[in-house]
Amino acid sequence: KSNKQIMARRTRIFTLSCVVVVLLGGASFAGATLCENFVEADCNGSITDRGPCRWDHASSTCETDGADLPEGTVAMTSLDGIDGGIDGGIDGGIDGGILLELYQRASRSLAISFSIQLVGWLLASRLQTSRFYDMFGSLTFLLVTLALPNQSHASALMAVVWCSRLGTFLSYRALKHGEDPRFESIIGNPLRFGVAWFLQGVWVVICLLPVILRAHRPSADASECSSIAGVALFLGGFVLEVTADFQKWRFKQDPANAKRSIERGVWQAVRYPNYAGEIVLWMGVALTATTDTTDAVQLALSYLSPAFVAFLLVFVSGIPPQEARRRRSGSASASAPARRGGRDRRAKLVPGVW
Repeated sequence: KSNKQIMARRTRIFTLSCVVVVLLGGASFAGATLCENFVEADCNGSITDRGPCRWDHASSTCETDGADLPEGTVAMTSLDGIDGGIDGGIDGGIDGGILLELYQRASRSLAISFSIQLVGWLLASRLQTSRFYDMFGSLTFLLVTLALPNQSHASALMAVVWCSRLGTFLSYRALKHGEDPRFESIIGNPLRFGVAWFLQGVWVVICLLPVILRAHRPSADASECSSIAGVALFLGGFVLEVTADFQKWRFKQDPANAKRSIERGVWQAVRYPNYAGEIVLWMGVALTATTDTTDAVQLALSYLSPAFVAFLLVFVSGIPPQEARRRRSGSASASAPARRGGRDRRAKLVPGVW
């Protein structure tokens, strides 16, 4: 095909991709608005033994007599009994709007995430570069968190600290080392490149689910032991990830180590201590964000975050491509102790286990 035909085809794909992303973002925003209006109308029409309910737009919660209703006790009139399997409620009633509320909260964050990804994708596609991908991912984490109604909770602060540190590190690495090898085969195809940006938007919201759900819950007594454990997990994982990134960065500053794999410091114990740290810190975020609730739905959605992070790092975008790259390049060892017979004997994530 001639260059003119190729450019025409890329233009058509690019235009179609723009339309698809805009429609998805618009549908997400419309769904969020519809759900909020639906729940708000049902809240305002409810009366409990504590008085009439009213919808507070600032916190997106149903209140009565100036006090937040206990978790799972929003009285619903037209939706009673829809979610009959969900325990709790006022006067024996069921909070039939809980799933709608959960969808409304997550979809609003998803709309913000998609909007940011759309801007990044358009810019990156126009300039034919992948340098902005991780920068926009970190920026999305930050803006979605700051857009939540309650940012004072510890889990929100954890998310801000993590994305600010990682965003700074990845931005520096991208500007110094150039294009991201993950996108070499798709950067010329706007549609496939757009899918990668779309998936990043979904990834951000799933990771932030515990923070999003906690931000919309009324203040409640939290388990002190669980809070301490959650903070300890986050700090431990965060320190491990930062240490691993710093040690590898220093190791790669020596030109002699360009094609060698690091086996010093925390890298002596496992092959991917940075990934192990990231999984642990998100477990800490989820634990910290759920110390005030026993609701099965909210707990399941909150712990979906660390499970999703672990799944991606172990089976999709973390370890598999790294292992494939090591096999292709035949990376030499920087130090011999971890190898016997030319084979790396270190565990991948957990020493002595896997």
